[in-house]
This record gives sequence, C-alpha cells and structure tokens, in this order.
Amino acid sequence: MSTWTEVTGIIVCDWCSWSYPDKEKVKKDIIVRKNKINNILKKNLPSGSESPIKTRYLGNNYNIIVITGSLRDFDSIDIQEKIAPWWDNIVNELDFIRQAVMSCTSCRKTYIFEKRIAHDADLGDKLLELYGPDPGIFIHTNRKINY
Repeated sequence: MSTWTEVTGIIVCDWCSWSYPDKEKVKKDIIVRKNKINNILKKNLPSGSESPIKTRYLGNNYNIIVITGSLRDFDSIDIQEKIAPWWDNIVNELDFIRQAVMSCTSCRKTYIFEKRIAHDADLGDKLLELYGPDPGIFIHTNRKINY
C-alpha cells in the first residue's frame, strides 16, 4: 500500500515594479521577477513516485503563488528531508513575501510551514516595523499540537 502526502500552500508577495510610467520597463521587470520566482520554485522541487508538487500563479497575478500536490510514496521523513529544505530555500530566496503558509499531511501527521514578515515589505528598515512585537502563531484546531 502506498503512502500519500497531501500538500497545500499559498505565498503572497508585495512586489511591484518601480519603473512606472515606462510601460516597457515594467513589462521587462515583470518577466525578470517571474523568471526569478520560477527558478526558486523549481530548485529541488519535491516529487512523489508519480508527480512533483505543483506551483502556479493565482490567475495572472505573479504575487500570489499556489502550491498543491498529492505525492505518492512520500512520507513524514520525506517531508522533513525534501519539503522542509525546499520551503526554506523559497522563504530565504524570494523577497517581498507578505505571508506564506503551507501544510503537508502524511500518515495522519500534519506539518505546518509558514513565514510572516517582521516589518513592512520585509525590507529591514526600522522605520517600517509592524506595530508591536510578534505575538507568535495562534493555531485553530481540534487536534493535539506537538512541537
């Protein structure tokens, strides 16, 4: 019997081209940005025995990335050894992430991956810090939480 891992996620970015009003430059900026995102997402893309994780943009919005997958013969160890490094690379290499969350469920275990900006546009300027300290993560579930 096969082990299946279900993957669902979304990444929302705040990137925009600052080349306005030069429309041709904006188009070039968008192409460069999409190519960068595609290269980041494809690097070490996790795959089950039948198919890899799928990534796409929501509509034509290159700032919203949808992640899905039904990975056959892929278990909790694979989540830790393949998906975790892939996710870490995405959140470390992709700039302007506003929010990112992904869940992976295998063998009745669910793993949650997330990134939330510490400051506005994740640019690092002290003047852009969000209001107040980070309160952490609040989980709404009827299941036991393991750390």
